[in-house]
Amino acid sequence: MTHDELSKNHPGGFDDTESFEKDGRMYRATDDPSDGYNALELYISKLNPHCSAFFQFPKRKWSPSDSVWYENRPLGVNKLGVMMREISEEAELSSIYTNHCVRATAITLWSDACLENRHIMAVSGHRNEQSLKSYNSRPSSTQLRQSSDILTRSLVSSNASLQIDFNDPQPAQVFSHVTSTSQNTSMYHRSSFDNIFSSCSIGTVNLTVNPPREVDKD
Repeated sequence: MTHDELSKNHPGGFDDTESFEKDGRMYRATDDPSDGYNALELYISKLNPHCSAFFQFPKRKWSPSDSVWYENRPLGVNKLGVMMREISEEAELSSIYTNHCVRATAITLWSDACLENRHIMAVSGHRNEQSLKSYNSRPSSTQLRQSSDILTRSLVSSNASLQIDFNDPQPAQVFSHVTSTSQNTSMYHRSSFDNIFSSCSIGTVNLTVNPPREVDKD
């Protein structure tokens, strides 16, 4: 994650190459060994000091207690190209991931967390905001659940009610939907309800029956 402190001489952004704030960062979140920061720190501590490459060829014989786990030679480009695929297969993951999946997953998570596109671009290196659309074209499972919850809350809070006096032969007012701004009503005879739902499969129904309103007679 990078962050630019804006000033008159260093306004920030992609062209402000003098700002050290553009350097990538990672912060420790927990003390768990699988935490990204802790895992990276362990990896760096086990690199061969005689090799400047970040991805080094692992030793064929090593133990967790060794101070160095890697040989004095970098991984080849072909090996790097299939690294995530091989990790997925050896770990027997449910899906086979590629190197690009790591980048795409990070951008998708940032987008789902509502990070601004300009902040995502500052980290990912994208220069065109349109390029980010391919990473968040579909809603996540969490967003789909939120969409469903919004509709559910709207229906529950609509205060739908049914006002019927079954002893009254006259048509009754049925309030099919009530909101703070509108109210839809229809007229039904009692007999209309005998067969209205005869061919329907109905689950849970919340029905509120209110007594007739008293009318003041002057």
